[in-house]
Amino acid sequence: MSLTNRAIVALCLMVGFYLLALSVAAGLVWIAYADWAYRDRLDRIEIACVIAAVMILWSILPRFDRFEPPGLRITKEQEPRLFAEISGIAWATGQTVPHEVYLTPEVNAGVAQRGGIAGLGSRRVMVLGLPLMALLTVSQFRAVLAHEFGHYHAGDTKLGPWIYRTRATIIRTVKTLANHRSFLAYLSYLFKWYAEMFLRITLAISRAQEYAADQLAAQFAGSKALIEGLKQLHRGDAAWNSYLQTEVGPVISAGFLPPLSAGLAYFIAGPQMSGPVEASLERELAEGKAEVFDSHPSLRERIAALQNAPSGVLEDSRRAIELVNNLQLAETSFLRSDVADRKLQPVAWDHVLEKVWDPNWRTQVHEQRQALQGTHVADLAQLLASGELGRKLTGPPGVWLTNEQRADMARGIASVALALALLRAGWTFHTLPGEAYCEKDGRRLEPFKLVSQLVTDKSAQEKWHDLCKDYGIADLVLSPETAEQASAT
Repeated sequence: MSLTNRAIVALCLMVGFYLLALSVAAGLVWIAYADWAYRDRLDRIEIACVIAAVMILWSILPRFDRFEPPGLRITKEQEPRLFAEISGIAWATGQTVPHEVYLTPEVNAGVAQRGGIAGLGSRRVMVLGLPLMALLTVSQFRAVLAHEFGHYHAGDTKLGPWIYRTRATIIRTVKTLANHRSFLAYLSYLFKWYAEMFLRITLAISRAQEYAADQLAAQFAGSKALIEGLKQLHRGDAAWNSYLQTEVGPVISAGFLPPLSAGLAYFIAGPQMSGPVEASLERELAEGKAEVFDSHPSLRERIAALQNAPSGVLEDSRRAIELVNNLQLAETSFLRSDVADRKLQPVAWDHVLEKVWDPNWRTQVHEQRQALQGTHVADLAQLLASGELGRKLTGPPGVWLTNEQRADMARGIASVALALALLRAGWTFHTLPGEAYCEKDGRRLEPFKLVSQLVTDKSAQEKWHDLCKDYGIADLVLSPETAEQASAT
């Protein structure tokens, strides 16, 4: 669909809504006036009609777009290499560089017209997610930029504010009328019907815009780079929340700030997440299908549409994140104010073991030293299967632990105690994001996974003693105090 046709359809739908709203409001006022003129007195019906008309008119009034910066605003002077890439793609697509460019903590990128009223007086804004840039090569990043400039090229961002504001206005009108405590609340169903029709048609236009932007990106950056970039976006989106919770959160809680964006690439490639992430991607490639209320086509549909697009563009395999000069400044700006005020110490991911995990494990085990006193690695299967370890654990002061909570605590303590025992025995740990294993003499163990298996898998419990003897870890003590006493003697 051409820009002209899109504009005509969107304009007709928008005008149609406002005509509907004004007509309904005028009809309500006429009903109130006619009833008052006929009976020469005010009644609850007249009052309700007037109130409903006022509510509709208030709902459709244009609102000023109060733009909240989504991240750290950057300039050409601060980030010359990044802006060189943006300017290059802008020139290639015949567009101007956006007025404002922001770096955000999201696995995404986007463009928009923001500010003003109903799109009037708005300015071009571009948002670039640092985590996404950490996953993309420069070639893939150029393809993503070309896709975003494709929206400018086709005029999508000019239509966008009008469509978004109309959607918001329709929804606001529906909610306002639905809250009206009279029979006139049923008017909201009329606007609900229009809202559904409006969304179906405009979201179909949005999906068409995505296809068109993809084709433009393939012309300038190659379909291969775009397809791989889209796959990386899916991988990053699938892993981002888990990465923040399991890897970043504990490190920040300990008072350190790791490389947030770069760590996501480690996490996705690590043995713990690579399987689930790739399974999610394969599922999307095999079964993905956009629904009527989706703003984007599915990944499978987008890749299928790119099969005949040009693919041959010179590959630049550098990481896009390398284009950012002040990476630490940007990532620090993403922190909540209460976290940033703690003045976190920068830490490389390969130093997190000694700075965070080792002290944390030691603290947990020390707090439960009485429960672990005299126990060895070979005892873990019996301690967990019988629930004996959970019964020995000391709960937080003033808290009565349930059996389930004790079982969870036992699993956690057993995991870190086993990890510490292996660390003391000279096993080399790999704890980059997505990794949780150790190696020694060509052998490999995953202590946290092993303990989880001991809790849920009866066959793992039965084989535990043999595994411990085979790996030479049966007699390792689980309590650091016991280990220190043994080494002292």
